Amino acid sequence: MSDHYMTEQHQNAIIAVIRCLMFKSSSDHHDKSSEIEIDISSLSTTTMISPVNDNIDIQLQEVCETIDILAGGIQTLNDDAQRLSHESVKIQNAIDGLTQEFAVLKLSIQEQNVFLDGLKPNQEILQQDVSSLKQKRPRSEMNIASGIPKFFPLTMIEQDGNPYVRDDTMFIKIMVDFGDMPKTLLPYALGLNPGLPINIQQAMIKREAERRAQQAATVPNL
Repeated sequence: MSDHYMTEQHQNAIIAVIRCLMFKSSSDHHDKSSEIEIDISSLSTTTMISPVNDNIDIQLQEVCETIDILAGGIQTLNDDAQRLSHESVKIQNAIDGLTQEFAVLKLSIQEQNVFLDGLKPNQEILQQDVSSLKQKRPRSEMNIASGIPKFFPLTMIEQDGNPYVRDDTMFIKIMVDFGDMPKTLLPYALGLNPGLPINIQQAMIKREAERRAQQAATVPNL
């Protein structure tokens, strides 16, 4: 209901009613004044009508001024309401923009966290203790059990006529054993001709293993 009272149509209707009442009051007072003037003209009392009319005019002028002030106040209220409506729209647009920026920022933080989580394994590798035994050159001729079966120092590789360097090119043979080869067969396997095919080398190693097994079985226990 309060919104209806604030509408421009309702306010214009109120102003129109007030002006009609003012006009009717002015007409009634004018008619009464005329009757009084006619009735008492014979008594020569027309001099009393002028102050009454002046008082009515003053009251009507005050009412008009009040109506003008109220009309101006209503217009000011309408302007303020329109201004507040525009400001509320701007604030809502700003809130929507901030909401979108917040969503983008949240997604960026999540992506950054995923990226940093992916870097943690690399950081752990780079931050390893260089003084640990895993980062040092083996001091003996043998490496750890999970490493290379035999370690060749640089002095051995630099010898003249060594079989690992030819025409400034180093040849390294790597053997991966998936059959649990006994360690006693490693010298035999490493001594095979590297030019032989892999299947032939494996067959020779197998025959050597069987030969040694038979030989061990025929030796009487002391």
